[in-house]
Amino acid sequence: MIDASKMNDTQRVNYIFDDETGPIGKRFSWLKSALMGDVQTFENTVQLGNQSLIVGGGNLSVPILICTGLELASALYVGDTSYIKKVPKYDATTNVEQFINEFFTGRARQMPLLIWDGVRNGIDHLFFPKPLQYSNYIIMFTFYRGGESQVTITNNIIEMRIEISELFQVFRKAIEQYETKLKSEADLQVKFITAWDSFESYIRNIDPSEKQKFGEAGYLIGELVRANTVKLF
Repeated sequence: MIDASKMNDTQRVNYIFDDETGPIGKRFSWLKSALMGDVQTFENTVQLGNQSLIVGGGNLSVPILICTGLELASALYVGDTSYIKKVPKYDATTNVEQFINEFFTGRARQMPLLIWDGVRNGIDHLFFPKPLQYSNYIIMFTFYRGGESQVTITNNIIEMRIEISELFQVFRKAIEQYETKLKSEADLQVKFITAWDSFESYIRNIDPSEKQKFGEAGYLIGELVRANTVKLF
């Protein structure tokens, strides 16, 4: 593990923004260009592509990608990942709360856990927004294009309507603000490096107690002994 506290200013900045020796190239670019670039490609396709070829609007796929990026950015911002914190158990929600409180705008800053639970914990796992209940109220989440994100209430049903492009712009601005602070604040640099190194250097051992997975790995090695390259599908 890298001890980021022993690195000087130049070494820290180089590790985060310039070094390409890692498995995915420049580290911050993985967040800003690769992951955010995937979302931008999706947005460009929907907004500027051949409309006759577009079947869906990405109303759930784009939020899933944004939630993935939000969890990564939050872990780097706080300096805590599941590979570092064992006791107490790593909690992505705590990281996300801090990141949203710092970099998001408007009323969303006051409701980071509601948004995270309803959006991420639903669509990331089941591709279906997760409704929540508060007293006699039901909070529903919907995703759409056109207009602006808003919350409405009808009787006891609260609908949090999230406009996809606006959500992406809010997240992109948050990443840009984080980048600005990261370039000058040593404490944030240490947290970024500590978090990044924890999952860049992590290799999970397949234990024999995981019988099926252990057997599948053995099967794979056996196939590769017979041929250096085999078809997967």
